Amino acid sequence: MLKLLISPADERAPARCLASARRLSRLVGRQSMPLADGVTGCGFRYLDREGAPMAIPAGGLAAADRARIGAVALDLVLLPNGLAGRAERSILIALRTAP
Repeated sequence: MLKLLISPADERAPARCLASARRLSRLVGRQSMPLADGVTGCGFRYLDREGAPMAIPAGGLAAADRARIGAVALDLVLLPNGLAGRAERSILIALRTAP
């Protein structure tokens, strides 16, 4: 399971990439909300405010480390039904800063 941190509320938005179901879903309570079908690979990467990748320990980031996150990258590999080739995409989401 992947966890996307949403600042400033420090809310965690769990996501699940199930290779067997070929789906990326966001988990909200007991509900699974599909985000993409035809998924063959996915992952989140956290970048600090300088754009350098941050290593994520098994236990997750401490509060001080979470404050250093400047952006989140979502890497997807898709092979939707009916298409001959796969598509790879990386989406970079910059975090908002306080006004």
